[in-house]
Amino acid sequence: MLIAGVANATVLPVTNEPHGVALGPPLSSVFFEHLFHGSAPIQVGSVYGAAWVGMLVTSMNLFPVGQLDGGHALFALFPRAHRIVSWGTIAALALLVAVQSVVLRTPSAYTLWLVILLMLRDRHPRLVDESERLGPGRLALAIALALIFVLSFIPSPLLLD
Repeated sequence: MLIAGVANATVLPVTNEPHGVALGPPLSSVFFEHLFHGSAPIQVGSVYGAAWVGMLVTSMNLFPVGQLDGGHALFALFPRAHRIVSWGTIAALALLVAVQSVVLRTPSAYTLWLVILLMLRDRHPRLVDESERLGPGRLALAIALALIFVLSFIPSPLLLD
């Protein structure tokens, strides 16, 4: 849906006029925008908007923190590292919020999500059988989830122009 939305986007004329609020692109979208439209500013439609919301929700759920799906995958792979990675992820998000808020002087759309992650922290229930190792299929799935997280992550969901 994201590729179709980018392919069908309308190229905007280059002006110095502000365009208002814009959706920040997911990391995977940046590639397709340059592929289809170069560096021209574009206006996306509802197909892209639906894909964008899906990417935002997916990336938020795949943060490797607490009992989010990303936290479950991390705990399945590295139960001892779960606490450290959870706090590292929260610290990285806090840094992103601080840079966007203080340095760039724009309100960060991730401020509320940071508060939610602080409440989730590093809590994860123990497994019934922690001695069983993951098979190659589940290991491949965990790697795919990490890749999906990176490709769907939106550094600045809302851009003020």
